[in-house]
Amino acid sequence: MKGSILTYLLFFGLAFTHEVKSQEVDTSIMIVDAIDPNVVFDQQSAPLKGEKAFRRDVNSSFTIPKAVINSGRSGKIEAAFLVDTAGVITDVVILQDIGSGSGEALVRAISKAGKRHKWVPAVVDGKKVKVRHTIPVTVNLNSQSRTQSNQSSIRNMSGNF
Repeated sequence: MKGSILTYLLFFGLAFTHEVKSQEVDTSIMIVDAIDPNVVFDQQSAPLKGEKAFRRDVNSSFTIPKAVINSGRSGKIEAAFLVDTAGVITDVVILQDIGSGSGEALVRAISKAGKRHKWVPAVVDGKKVKVRHTIPVTVNLNSQSRTQSNQSSIRNMSGNF
């Protein structure tokens, strides 16, 4: 009896594990990089309100941390995010930062703008796909910009979308 229960549990556990794994893998959904030269998009993902409006929203939501301003640190901050098959921004991550919370500030700004901007999802070979986009921000602080507003310190904001 004990052996048959163990066999049943082992079999059921394996069957259950197999079911879960097969549900997790959806080959119809793939993630591509927005600038991958090997991918031909039927339609590229884009913000419904336009790139400029999205960048402007990220820019206005981005605040340079006081620790960065006080240190006079300058440099490039870069974050990536996914636009999913529903046109929603997800998985915002820091790729590069200059420390003192600068990367986290950019992630917050992108996440906040993402809640206000729906995107048209990308299509490859007739199927909606998740697409990774990046936004680099160059922070250039000098003695004058430390006394001005944080937003005037952002010298260059661009993205590959």
